[in-house]
Amino acid sequence: MVFVIAALIGGYLYLRYSALKAKDFKPDKSKSKSVTDVRPALIAKLQQIVKDGSNGLYVLQIKQVEPSLANSTIDFFDVSLTPDSLALKKLDNLQLAPDDVFNLKFNSLHISGLSIEDILNKKNINLQSIVIDEPVISVVHKERPYNADKRLQNDTLTLYEKLTKHLTSISIGSIDVKKAQIISHVINAEDKITRYKDVSVQLKNILVDSSTQFDANRFLYAKTAALSLSKLSVNMPNSLYKLNISSINVSATDRRLTLSGLEFTPRYSKPVFQQKVNVRTDMYNIKIPKLVLSGVDWWQLANTNKLIARQADLHDASIHDYLDRSLPAKKLEIANYPHQVIMKMKMPMAIHKIQLHNNSVTYEEFNPLSSKTAAVTFENINGQISNVTNIPAQVRKNHRTTVKANALFMKQMPLDISFVFDLAKVKSGSFSADLRVGALDNSTFNKLSEPLGLVNIKTGSINSGKAQLKGDNYVVNSNFELLYDDLYVVPLKKEDETEKELRKKPLLGALANLLLIKKSNPGKNGEVRKFSYSVNREQHPNFFNQLWKTLLTGILQTVGAPKKLAK
Repeated sequence: MVFVIAALIGGYLYLRYSALKAKDFKPDKSKSKSVTDVRPALIAKLQQIVKDGSNGLYVLQIKQVEPSLANSTIDFFDVSLTPDSLALKKLDNLQLAPDDVFNLKFNSLHISGLSIEDILNKKNINLQSIVIDEPVISVVHKERPYNADKRLQNDTLTLYEKLTKHLTSISIGSIDVKKAQIISHVINAEDKITRYKDVSVQLKNILVDSSTQFDANRFLYAKTAALSLSKLSVNMPNSLYKLNISSINVSATDRRLTLSGLEFTPRYSKPVFQQKVNVRTDMYNIKIPKLVLSGVDWWQLANTNKLIARQADLHDASIHDYLDRSLPAKKLEIANYPHQVIMKMKMPMAIHKIQLHNNSVTYEEFNPLSSKTAAVTFENINGQISNVTNIPAQVRKNHRTTVKANALFMKQMPLDISFVFDLAKVKSGSFSADLRVGALDNSTFNKLSEPLGLVNIKTGSINSGKAQLKGDNYVVNSNFELLYDDLYVVPLKKEDETEKELRKKPLLGALANLLLIKKSNPGKNGEVRKFSYSVNREQHPNFFNQLWKTLLTGILQTVGAPKKLAK
């Protein structure tokens, strides 16, 4: 008994006067409940550790701490970690400031399986559980030029190597983060702020050591993990768009990442958007109700910031592209074809295949000559995209991204389409395409021909068509064939600029049908008219627009109408 009492007294004296000694912080004895109360000394020691470990950058405040030696638990309440602005300025002048500066607050932190001595001295962390309630984490990222070499060195380190600079191993039974808020502020030319709300994280069987550092089946070194967040909202750098995500869920065991309610939408209505851009600019509206990534390589994501996945499933996504041709044309921007956009993404990615489930694409255009808008629609898109990547090593293995899909054109015409995008020639924009279409009647096609071509198709029906395209940044070459019957067209025109409605010109139509328009293909002699032609990029700003103008040129040539109508 005497030995036990002596050991307890010795342990207390060691903690009080050795382990818990802090040179710059004096314990707040006014909060002590007795002379043996070590809590004020523990807070002072932690404040000293934070100050020394951050070169004076951070100030730690803890309102209350409740350690239990008997239960090996410790609880912290009303904790904040804030940067000292004067210290940050001093470190910056000495070229010692970090690129990331944090501000952390949380209501409570519960740790079990940890003694006070473990906190202060242990190289191996072995805990039962950590529970963090309602933390608010803010990080300001500013790349400082003098940290360039350090950033390069850190890029070559695994997360394990970064975490274990001062530790040998970390083993935690479970981590539970409840209702977290994370605010990321990137200070650069774009000055981007991202807010993550209602973030919940449950990690189990966490082990950080040499045996797990390359384990692709673990998520943040946890054997099982679940992560969710809701209401992610980001204003894009150009201030024209916003990104919203309703929820993100991670199932580490299944290696699955699910995004719901993803929307990339304009912040303004069409008229206001056009006023802000002042020149002919595409206005995109993208909505993805559900995107599921399967077979995700968590190790690559955590250690190299690479998104590697076996498959993605895209459900009910819609892409809407609107262009107002009443605005002056801007300088032609190249390198905005689909594979070029992917290659320019900052995050390295490699997705083996993307399955398309009931998606849609709409290209809408306002024609100032008719003062009307028309929309080209592709609905019920189902198919597969293979080898989606921007990683050079993957491109060397397979330099082709392929798309094979079927859809309904204008809600009626069956469409089979295949694309091949050459990643080895991405700078030139090299691609090829094969399109095949089924039947379509005149009433449906009038929805396009009247506002865009100022032509009413009085009679006529398309039986089938096909096109083979090869193109790059500046030109698309096409082999085109369209089979149709009984075509009769009537030109349309506004009498003056103030008139809103288009008027039919039957006399002009009669002359056009007599002298120019080909009534059918094949003609009376049974010969099928096929055309090979080229369409320059000119002022066609994007991939969808360039494709549509190329196909429209083929249609006009086939029926005998002037090609200039395609412009």
